[in-house]
Amino acid sequence: YKGYYKDGHQDGYWEEYYPNGNLSYKGVYKNGKQDGYWEWYFTNGNLSSKGSYKDGEPDGYWEEYHLDGSLDEKHFYARM
Repeated sequence: YKGYYKDGHQDGYWEEYYPNGNLSYKGVYKNGKQDGYWEWYFTNGNLSSKGSYKDGEPDGYWEEYHLDGSLDEKHFYARM
C-alpha cells in the first residue's frame, strides 16, 4: 500500500495493490475515515466498484461491475 498517517490515523490519498502488482483500491482518508471518491478493482485490473464516502459512510451514487468490466448495478445512498 501507499499512504500517509496523521496522529495515528490514515489520512490523505491511499492506494493498495494486489500481489500481482495491480491496483486493489484508491481513495482518500480524512481523520481515519474514508472520505470522497473511491475506486476498487478486481485482480485482473478491471473496475469492481466506485462511489463516494462522507465521514466513513457511503454517500450518493455507487456503481458495481462484473469481473468482465460490464455494469452490474447502481445504488444510491442517502445520508439521514
